[in-house]
Amino acid sequence: MTPDPASQDAAGVVPALFRLYYHRGEVLERSSGYQPSLDNYRAMGRLAAALGERAQLLRARIETGYRLTLLGRYDEALAVHRDAAAELDGGEVALRSRNWQCLAIVLRLLGRYEEALDAHRRAAQGDDDEARVHSGKNSLGHTLWRMGRYDEAVGCFREMLAWAESHSLIIHEATAHNNLGLVYADMERLAEARTHHEKALRLRTMFHDAGAVCSSYLNLGNILVQQDDAAGGVALWGRAREISRRLGDAATEAMIENNLGEVAYNAGDYPAALAHFGRSLAMKEALNLRSYLASSLEGLAKTHYELRADPAHRELCRRNAQRLLALDAARPRQQQTAREILDSLGDPEPGPKPVDKAAPN
Repeated sequence: MTPDPASQDAAGVVPALFRLYYHRGEVLERSSGYQPSLDNYRAMGRLAAALGERAQLLRARIETGYRLTLLGRYDEALAVHRDAAAELDGGEVALRSRNWQCLAIVLRLLGRYEEALDAHRRAAQGDDDEARVHSGKNSLGHTLWRMGRYDEAVGCFREMLAWAESHSLIIHEATAHNNLGLVYADMERLAEARTHHEKALRLRTMFHDAGAVCSSYLNLGNILVQQDDAAGGVALWGRAREISRRLGDAATEAMIENNLGEVAYNAGDYPAALAHFGRSLAMKEALNLRSYLASSLEGLAKTHYELRADPAHRELCRRNAQRLLALDAARPRQQQTAREILDSLGDPEPGPKPVDKAAPN
């Protein structure tokens, strides 16, 4: 029997329609913002459910979860990815790997680093796709960086950079440069960090990814501030803030607020610093952004320390330092700052200031 041409056409339309939805979501994310992208993937999921397309439904749910992460809705994203993981156990490798990588990202942002490492491990199991392997290695490096395991993180990012350069993949090349800049900044190798962030920004500007450009403005601005160019850094943060508001990126806004607190603190404007650090902490708490709470707590503790002659400020300094010390997502350097502050407050006559300029977010 000769196949019905109309049936053949219809069979080809459905996969094409899902490909359109998938790529449209990526374009919307880069151009219009995270909420339109989220709406697109939710519509894709509704269509997949109506047509009984299980694989496309799972793909839509995974991308929905990732856009919830980008919007700072971490608990919702976590639930989506955990549900998908249960359904994908032993399923299609590409979908399973993507979902575990997305789960690792949200766990990292929640400060649940050991769980994130387990998710990275699960994402890599049975996956021999070269692009996904290197993307996963890059994501693992980001988690290792947040854990303070800098040499391991650099190894991951260097491997990603070499692969991207050998294949002329400028998007991945830009990501590797950005992430190397983050690690080198924490290692206080600021000249190298600046070089990598400048390369990342130049490459990202070429392919018009608004979220990536926003990240580069934020990160390069941080380096300029650490190199005593506060005006230049604040100007770049202003550009990042404009983009983050358009995209609906609340996490970046919270980080910029914290960084403005650092600038005010370094200028000796302690009331302004307290206002910025307080707002950033409230924003991060609202987002449950545990992996970044420490920088705001550190800022509040050290600013109240400068005003410790007032008993009220002294007590607020102690409370914030104690909370920072107890925060499992805090980095070793931040916890050391808390110990120094608390030790100083325990002395009858506090010694010299225990903290210097901290790195921005």
